Amino acid sequence: MSRQNLFFTFCVMIMTAGIGVSNWSEPSEPIVANLTSLLTQSYIVQGESFETVRSAVASTGGDIAHELSVFRSVTANFSSDQVAKLHGSAGIKRILGNPAIEVAARGKNKSDGSQPKR
Repeated sequence: MSRQNLFFTFCVMIMTAGIGVSNWSEPSEPIVANLTSLLTQSYIVQGESFETVRSAVASTGGDIAHELSVFRSVTANFSSDQVAKLHGSAGIKRILGNPAIEVAARGKNKSDGSQPKR
């Protein structure tokens, strides 16, 4: 290997190591958010009133994702300890798991929005 290639390889290695160290020392927001989502689960919480549900979720430290005031409900993310506290809260009627739903396949609609002929 020539001296020029060796020098170039060395510089690339140093720059790569520097990038790795800077990313390791200060995690970015998406990494923290992903770790938090692994430690919590989404639930639908319904109660006697919307305000009761919001205050119960806030008192346990749950993270409200959506407010469903028409149904006196919220969707929120909780750790297992937070859910256990929520079960004992006055005015809470239901706590349901809210698993993610994924589409397995797309329909065969035409691109113009019309339905295919049958």
